[in-house]
Amino acid sequence: PKPDDTSQMVLVLSEDGAVSFDFKESDASTRSLEMLQSVVSQEDPELLQRYLQRSPFSLEGLLVMAEHHRRQGGYDQARELIRRAIYTVECAFAPDFSPFETLDVGSQSSRPRVRLQMPDRSAPS
Repeated sequence: PKPDDTSQMVLVLSEDGAVSFDFKESDASTRSLEMLQSVVSQEDPELLQRYLQRSPFSLEGLLVMAEHHRRQGGYDQARELIRRAIYTVECAFAPDFSPFETLDVGSQSSRPRVRLQMPDRSAPS
């Protein structure tokens, strides 16, 4: 099943016509993240497990639980949670997203046809 309460990748055209992709939060994904922040602040793995039962494709929730299992020595559980997290990201890809498709023209022919824009988290807001 495709998750509905996660961020989704959207196509963005730049001023020069270049195709790029960005992740956009939906109202449902924003609410899910707020709920996760509340759960994580309580530092209770059982609450996190219940959150993941309600939101089984929460990327951030899966990664937090994977880290918990890793710290406890549960490497197999952590690996499975990371696999689910990767599936969640793959489900969010836009239908036109292909990181390996190239321009096939000019001196930059081997460069990808698309660019993935990520926010600069190091810059002050």
